[in-house]
Amino acid sequence: FTVLVGMIAATVCLWRRKVAASSFKGSSEEAMRATYPNKHAAKTQRGMQTLTVERNVATRATQTDIPQASGKYNPGPFVVKTESPSQRGPFLGRDRQKHAGLWHRAGKNQLWMIEHVRADVYTLRTHSHAERGPFLSHDQRATVDLWHARGANQYWRITLAGSGACMISAVSSTSRGPYLSHDGRKTVDLWTRVGCNQRWLIPGWSPAEA
Repeated sequence: FTVLVGMIAATVCLWRRKVAASSFKGSSEEAMRATYPNKHAAKTQRGMQTLTVERNVATRATQTDIPQASGKYNPGPFVVKTESPSQRGPFLGRDRQKHAGLWHRAGKNQLWMIEHVRADVYTLRTHSHAERGPFLSHDQRATVDLWHARGANQYWRITLAGSGACMISAVSSTSRGPYLSHDGRKTVDLWTRVGCNQRWLIPGWSPAEA
């Protein structure tokens, strides 16, 4: 009988140890989470951060692959040149002060920014510095030169004339005009009607969409 009681007591003791060990394991994990919350949160955050980075990379790649709008206007700079021959030309240029005319080669003084104003109206602005500029202008008679501010006399209408050429005409009224013209030598001024000397080429330029 004494042996039987001892065996029962040993079995009960072993069972209590297993239960205590199991309870300690669960409580120790909870204690660890309570004591070091950032360690366990970091695992979750690290996984979320990796996912976020991958999404950002995928978004950048998608945005990069999207083509740009094809109708965006390009203001230049461009060269403007005569279609008909001229003695000192064919490039529309200007000097360091204010005078416009034709020149035999394209340099910084023969580059123009063609900036859209509205519909088929633009300004022609020098790409390099000018003492009295930078806008191509007229005096409401026949003279074409540069002016420092943008106003009615600095607005030009550019219309396609076929064969890659275009006409450039003053928007405001002029006594002799309105067409930007040359005299076959070097002078640039205004003329009353359209002919070969009033046709201009602007390589690479396209009009703005309406």
